[in-house]
Amino acid sequence: MATYPIQVKRFAYRGSDPRKRQKADEQNRIATKLETYINALVKSQTAPIQMYFYHQIATETGFSENTVRELCFSIDGGHNGFKAIKPSLGANSARTESCNDGICIATFASSIESVIAGPAPPPSTGLIYRNKYD
Repeated sequence: MATYPIQVKRFAYRGSDPRKRQKADEQNRIATKLETYINALVKSQTAPIQMYFYHQIATETGFSENTVRELCFSIDGGHNGFKAIKPSLGANSARTESCNDGICIATFASSIESVIAGPAPPPSTGLIYRNKYD
């Protein structure tokens, strides 16, 4: 989840090709506009955790969805958008407050532990299996 202030990826071109330099400058200009727009959205956010979708940002800013996705993917790594935490809250208090509002998000730690541990072993049948070397 992203926290305020949000930073959008910038391009650094240090070569001598004027076309590539112009493209990088244009991408950085768009990134600055997106960053300003997204930070205004996040700053006025009332929900503890809010999902922002690239297609909505693209529609509201007038840039293509592909451009918005390319520049904003680094915010939170989401393919369709990103989640942002209300600026006055930390990550833990945002989770707690969102659960109190009835929009409870599954606890991150327990879901990660279940992924790491893998599936539960099958129930015991009482049989002992031996290999041919026992």
